[in-house]
Amino acid sequence: MAKRAFVDISRSSLLYADTKLDGLDEHLTARMAIPPEPGSVARRIPLMAELRAQALDTALRELRDELELWAPALELVWRTQEIEITEAIHAKRPAACETQGELLSYLLGVAVGACNVLDADVHPSHFVAARDALQQLKEALKEIYTEVCIPY
Repeated sequence: MAKRAFVDISRSSLLYADTKLDGLDEHLTARMAIPPEPGSVARRIPLMAELRAQALDTALRELRDELELWAPALELVWRTQEIEITEAIHAKRPAACETQGELLSYLLGVAVGACNVLDADVHPSHFVAARDALQQLKEALKEIYTEVCIPY
């Protein structure tokens, strides 16, 4: 099941470069520059560039490293697993999203799904760093989605 989470996150990683997300960081930066309401605390909204460079890359690296680590214990040849994973990633294209909101929703859904797969099907003592990285990715995407797509 961790392999499925890795394939899903890897497949969606191509969408982080979609042109629908162009200008999003400027929008988020402008929103953070607005002073908070009296009595409220200023929020730090993650930027997509940070998300790609940190949370996404960390989640992919941690999942891959854990999969490679567990392969021998499961009597699997890692090189064969890498080939199967690569084929699975390229076998299906990510969903086409018409709007920025749909794209953010899709990316958030993939991150939530990957977290749920690990929580439901992988022992809690395994893939700990990968779970943490996916959780950070999910929370950052949720913050961005909320800021951009849910009007107040």
